[in-house]
Amino acid sequence: MDADAVNDMSSETADVRERALTQSEPIAIVGMSCRYPGGVRSPQDLWQMVVQGTDAITEFPADRDWQL
Repeated sequence: MDADAVNDMSSETADVRERALTQSEPIAIVGMSCRYPGGVRSPQDLWQMVVQGTDAITEFPADRDWQL
């Protein structure tokens, strides 16, 4: 990589850093997923399990090929 390319990268990095420091926009979470024992496949399932007080303890999956 030549010196001009390095200087261009440094300049772009500084521009990005400056924008990050001076602009404060809210952060939006656009997606979320989860997988827990007890058939929980979504945040809603997890909340329902917590509300109901469901016991989600299960046996260790045999197909993981981990030595116990």
